[in-house]
Amino acid sequence: FSIPESRILILSDIHVPYHDIAAIELALDHYEFDCILINGDFLDFHRLSRFVSEPESVSFGNEIAIGRAFLEVLHSRYGVPIYYKLGNHEERLQDYMFSKAPEVAATSFWRLDELLELETVGATLIDDKRRILAGGLTILHGHELAHGMFGPVNPARGVYMKAGVSCLVGHHHRTSEHSGMTLDGSLVSCWSTGALCQLSMNYNPYPQSNHGFAFAEIEGDQYHVFNHRIFGGKVY
Repeated sequence: FSIPESRILILSDIHVPYHDIAAIELALDHYEFDCILINGDFLDFHRLSRFVSEPESVSFGNEIAIGRAFLEVLHSRYGVPIYYKLGNHEERLQDYMFSKAPEVAATSFWRLDELLELETVGATLIDDKRRILAGGLTILHGHELAHGMFGPVNPARGVYMKAGVSCLVGHHHRTSEHSGMTLDGSLVSCWSTGALCQLSMNYNPYPQSNHGFAFAEIEGDQYHVFNHRIFGGKVY
């Protein structure tokens, strides 16, 4: 999937309804952009997880309603194209339907483009395993490369070792960067972005995570990535 716009705001791991509004506002206000890429795990789907659900967690229906309202605000406030790439948490919905209701899964009413009414907010759905190209930059959510990475200390280096091309991912909830030269003298750079959700959860109270987002400027095959941390109410 190729993104045609040249100034791309990249927001990963929002995890509605566990999103951090203050961090999201900082990310949205930092640049002027032509489009927004929601790079996976926009919704959390806690109730559909194979793990034990917390009894006070938000219901599936309310989570969809909050997600739809979030997208409506983005659409009305900024009026730019929204690209929504699915992540591993969105896979929870698909896995649930395939395992619990395989006959119903053959229909389309439960799919996220229908549930979130994406067409009404100018949003385009991108499948979870589909590679995104922005100029010469590859963008993935990150779970596509996760097998065999074993949670590297530097997620960007793990991506570098697996992808072999310049690539930006979310998924790890950590801001990192790694670059290296190929034998033919080409520069390969990889980035992982921070999250825009609550960093401390009951199942993981002391995470090695940070808030963050990225911005990419594209000109032909050239690209410039600005990968930001958010800390203490400021963008770094």
